[in-house]
Order: sequence, then structure tokens, then C-alpha cells
Amino acid sequence: QQHHRHTPHAAQSAAAAGSATAGSTAAATAKPSSHAYAAAAGREQQHSQQLKKQKQQHAATAARARLAPAAAATVIQSAWRMYRLSRHRQSLKKLSAAAAELRRISAQLEATKQAAAAAGIAITQKQYLELSETVMKVLFALDSISCGSAAELRSLRKQLSASANKLLDDIQAAHKQ
Repeated sequence: QQHHRHTPHAAQSAAAAGSATAGSTAAATAKPSSHAYAAAAGREQQHSQQLKKQKQQHAATAARARLAPAAAATVIQSAWRMYRLSRHRQSLKKLSAAAAELRRISAQLEATKQAAAAAGIAITQKQYLELSETVMKVLFALDSISCGSAAELRSLRKQLSASANKLLDDIQAAHKQ
């Protein structure tokens, strides 16, 4: 049982179509034809079928995507953090570059220490100054990075600063050997 309801808009458009063909004012006041009712009913039926299909698809998708509440909360929190961090792309790039530079300096220090150990000496004053100067540049770069209200960025910057300070201590220890 489908209800075919008569909409005033369909009746007006049908009446307008009738007046255009008949060319008289009497046709404009006449009732809309059964063809106009059938067209309106067809559109309404198509619309209800589309809605029904969308509801079925939504129900199927929801059934597949059901997560435990803890897992759903994790997904939501992760998406929120990514959204918040996406607003700080420049800061993230700078922090990433600083981390890469610290890794490079650390590898260079290890190679320098191995070469010095093979020769039975400590690292030279020149090597000490080069390495410590590079680490200081990274520390200054970290200090210049604005993290705004993103706690994750501040935490990362703090970790990188601590790593840089530890690397400075390692360089100094290798020089004093």
C-alpha cells in the first residue's frame, strides 16, 4: 500500500502545462491530468526506493564497521590528534629535520670515537668543536620552533632537546678520554 499524495507543486506544473497547450484560461483552472498524477507518484516511488536502498547500505556498513568501545575511542582519538597536528605541518617538518640531524651527528660521533679508539687517542679538539657546534645549532633550531597549543609537539621538542643535551655530554666525554 503506497500512498500517492497530490502535491500542490505537481498540480501547478500540470496546470501550467495544460494552459500552454490549450491556450485558454479555462484550461488553467481545470484539474491536472492523470498523467501528471502518475508522474508525481513515480517520482515519489523512486525517491522512497532510493531512501530504502541508502538505509540498507548504511545498515550493512555499520554492521561491518562495529568496533568495541575501546577500539572506537582509540580510532577517534587518533583521528583527532592527527587533525590537531595537521595544523602544525611546518613545526612537524622542522622537528623531523632536527631529529634527522641529531641521528646524523650521533652516527658521526660513533664513527669518530671508533677511529680515535683504533688509534688509541681521544677525539681531537677540532672534532670536538665541530660536533658540539653542530649540536648547538640543532638546539637553537629547536628553541625557535613554535608549537602553539599542541602538547604532542611540545613533548617531542622536549625529547629532542634532551637527546641533543645527552649528545653534547657524550661528545664531551669522548673528548676527555
